[in-house]
Amino acid sequence: MTIVNVQICLSAEPWFEVQVPSSSDPNLTYRVLVPYPDDEQSELTCECESFLFRGRCKHQAIAYASLCRWTSFRGPEEQTPEQRRKHICPRCGGPTQNEAEWV
Repeated sequence: MTIVNVQICLSAEPWFEVQVPSSSDPNLTYRVLVPYPDDEQSELTCECESFLFRGRCKHQAIAYASLCRWTSFRGPEEQTPEQRRKHICPRCGGPTQNEAEWV
């Protein structure tokens, strides 16, 4: 194993909040909290009644699917030299940071 320097998208920092509109009430939006970008979909929490009673809901899947989770190691998009220098995610345009990763 070796350590490589990679950039990761910060669009889903710990406890990142995702707003998911209700499918039944156009005036209602649910707040889904993401504990860490690499966690599983089941780790997300939602404030809807379905999540409160069952511990899972469709808003979790919608929020999880909306997360970028890009890394320069896994891609598939590649940063341009300017994006790398300015720490810009090539997938979502959000900020990135350098991290060391085992490969």
